[in-house]
Formats: sequence, structure tokens, C-alpha cells
Amino acid sequence: MTSTGFYFFPRHGKNMIADYPVDTILTIIFIVVYYQTFLALAYHYVFRLITVSRGISFSFANQWMPRDWILLGIVVYVLYFTVFISTVAIGLTPTEETRALVPQEIFDIYGVDLRDVNRGFTVSVVKRLLPTGEKVWHSSIISILVVLCMFGGTSLVIIVCIWKTMAIIRSSSAGRLTEKTRKMQMDLFKALLIQSAIPVIFSYIPLSTLLIFPSIT
Repeated sequence: MTSTGFYFFPRHGKNMIADYPVDTILTIIFIVVYYQTFLALAYHYVFRLITVSRGISFSFANQWMPRDWILLGIVVYVLYFTVFISTVAIGLTPTEETRALVPQEIFDIYGVDLRDVNRGFTVSVVKRLLPTGEKVWHSSIISILVVLCMFGGTSLVIIVCIWKTMAIIRSSSAGRLTEKTRKMQMDLFKALLIQSAIPVIFSYIPLSTLLIFPSIT
């Protein structure tokens, strides 16, 4: 995090592929692979909801076989990350403007000159400072908003599934379940909630802070 944006770059680099910095490719891959956690969590919550509600409430997926869930996962994964990668590659990769805005402290601290065209990185710049001292919105704000909407979408899916799953397990309609089955479903659901808390606390919240905080300061 710097005065001109959040820069993400490898410590060592300057390798090129077809005149394109490998560093930029690696940072995009890292971001995509790391934050696929949230899509996987959303998928898991949907699957848990359908599993719990099977035989209790109607769902178009009640009769789905494992291959159907696998196919759905592949399709959603490809679509989601096609949009994600495109958004990051278009709006958060280096341009002449963002290279010119690279603060001196990055070189002073890390010894890495991001103004060098052979150096690759990704950068989240919400506002830029004009010579007059005025702050104006940077064009990458569109990409940041798209990424936030994607994260918000997965969050909404998770929240809705949590609410519906809890409601089904506790409802009178769940009387079709034996007490042992109901307890098992609740234990599995609690384990999923605990499992979800780790990436949310240590990844989701910090990322959202990094993306949102600069826009309100």
C-alpha cells in the first residue's frame, strides 16, 4: 500500500515472454488461484443446502447426479475466472500512467524499479493526485468495482445458503429427518462455518479493506 495505490509484485523478476513481463503474468495467476477459495466456498454452501433440503423442499437439483454437480462446477468456474482474469488483466496491469505514478519508496525499500518496462506487477489505483493537488478517480476503479461485485456475489450466495440451510434444519418440515440425521447435518454445517471463517478473516476482509479503503480516503 502506497500513496498512489496498492502494488503487488515479485521481489525478483525482469523476465520476459514475447516482450511481456513474466512478473505480471505470475501476479495475475497468484491472485486468481488464491481467491478462488470464495467461489469454492459458495459452491460448497449451495451443495450443502441442496443436500439438506432434499426430500424436504422442492429443488430443480434434487435429482442431480454427481456428474451434474461436477459439470456445473466446471462451467461456473470457467465463466467466473474468465471474467476475473479479464478484469484484472485489463484494469490492474501496468500502463505508462501507473508506471509513472510508482512512488520512490518502493525502490528505496525493496530495491525494485517498477518504472522499468521489464518489470511486471499488478496495481490497484483508485485515485491519482494531480500536480495541482487535486485527487481524481483513476480508470482502474471500474475493474476494482467489478472484482468487488464478484466477491460480493459469492458472499451473497454464501449468506443466503447459510440462512436457508439453518432454517431447513430447524424447521418443523425437517421432522422427516431422524434425530441422528438432523444432528449429523447440523454438525457438518457447523464444521463448514468454522472452515469458512478462516479465509474470511485472514483473506476476504483484508482484501476488501485494501480495495475499498483507498476509495474513501
